[in-house]
Amino acid sequence: NKDGVDQHEAPDAPGDWGVNRDDNNEIEETLSAPAAASKGKNNPAGRSSPKPEKPAAPTATVIPAAASIPAPTPGSEYVNWDIPVGEWDAVVSQWLVDEGRCMAGALGKVSGQAVVLYAAAPTADLRGWKELWYGTGAEGTGPYTAEMATEEGTTAVSVCESTTIGEAVLKGVCLNGIWLGKKKYSLLQHDPNFTGKEQEVYTCVLAMSGKEGVHIVMLPEAADGSRQVVIGKWSSELGQQSNLCKMAVLDFAEYLHGQGW
Repeated sequence: NKDGVDQHEAPDAPGDWGVNRDDNNEIEETLSAPAAASKGKNNPAGRSSPKPEKPAAPTATVIPAAASIPAPTPGSEYVNWDIPVGEWDAVVSQWLVDEGRCMAGALGKVSGQAVVLYAAAPTADLRGWKELWYGTGAEGTGPYTAEMATEEGTTAVSVCESTTIGEAVLKGVCLNGIWLGKKKYSLLQHDPNFTGKEQEVYTCVLAMSGKEGVHIVMLPEAADGSRQVVIGKWSSELGQQSNLCKMAVLDFAEYLHGQGW
């Protein structure tokens, strides 16, 4: 496989779902006439001037393998990975974070029934990883215990974040929600049949936690059988909008698939 991520099998779990999709028209209405007129293949967001060209997708050897992530520091609030800021982290930042449409973004790969992340942004202080990933064990993918609110109060649940992301994109069903960065998100939409600009079919997921939300897009299967996943997180408290975050995530996903991923 392209990124060398070990294939960790994760248990199945039940859940629920439904979707309503066509954000393009909604997004079009937010653009000024000159911006809308300037939209094109190299300017998908309708910017008044074309966005700087993105770097070509790095070769497969650049993608860090999950198994190379050091063990967490005992007792730390977050998994204290000593992850170098790699080329993919910078690409994630450029596509999702730098223009302010997402507060954090990440790339992952389907591994069995789970999704293991391998790049995240913002890169400063590993903020992207802290917002979108938490795990235990030598590879940073193991489960942890979290408190989940119930009608009776709270209950302790065992959480494996890679498994909850996998459940969301592969099944559209998350019994205990999607967990990212030790935060629970409620699954609101799951569309396994979103048609992209080039008529390729993507899986789109929307999940919310208070005034924050995430859009998750799973790419079509690549020639080598791998499937990549793009995650973007937005916050209304930061003035960000769900539809613009989704547009950024879809643009990035379609770019990656166009490069053969």
